[in-house]
Amino acid sequence: MDPSHSLTFGQRCINFGKRQIRDFKRRPKTKYQQSLIDRGWYDLSARSQLPMIFIGGCGRSGTTLLREMLNRHPNIFCGPETSMFGLPFWPNNISKMWNIEEGEIFTQVSQAPNLAVFAEQFYLDQSNKAGKKRSADKTPNNIRVIGKMLTWFPNSRFIHIVRDGRDVACSLRHHPETKKSSTARSFLATLIGLYLNVPLGG
Repeated sequence: MDPSHSLTFGQRCINFGKRQIRDFKRRPKTKYQQSLIDRGWYDLSARSQLPMIFIGGCGRSGTTLLREMLNRHPNIFCGPETSMFGLPFWPNNISKMWNIEEGEIFTQVSQAPNLAVFAEQFYLDQSNKAGKKRSADKTPNNIRVIGKMLTWFPNSRFIHIVRDGRDVACSLRHHPETKKSSTARSFLATLIGLYLNVPLGG
């Protein structure tokens, strides 16, 4: 039986309204993304000689711990996540994590011919502010685009963090976002059931 049939008319109206709001919020991002594509933002012929260190892997696998360790090195700067490679580029992803004015990021993007040039200048600016010689980017979803990142930054190194899936599931159990989301909790229960070979109905 379709769960939606058990919802009252009022609940269905509320859910419809939420979907409309969600889709409305996505429109500016989708339009902006298309404008970037049209001007060659993701040009794979672009190259940066910056010797970057990229970190990626499944969420809750230990990427943040490695980031903290690298950032303590006197010559390596590794700031918050950027999500500028593994997700469709959106300046707000950077501004909210780095506490930088969104307008400043938009301006920098408008002045850069492509993502590789923008990323190089961004990393150089941030590492210089920190007084360090080399930059690292820790963003779990980097794992989705390893090939592109190593193409844009041929002198870089990629660190892929791998953690036992059972430990990842246990870590997710205590994550605030998991506790708030019924979908995440259901998915997590399925994972645990598969790993422990426990019937889902048991």
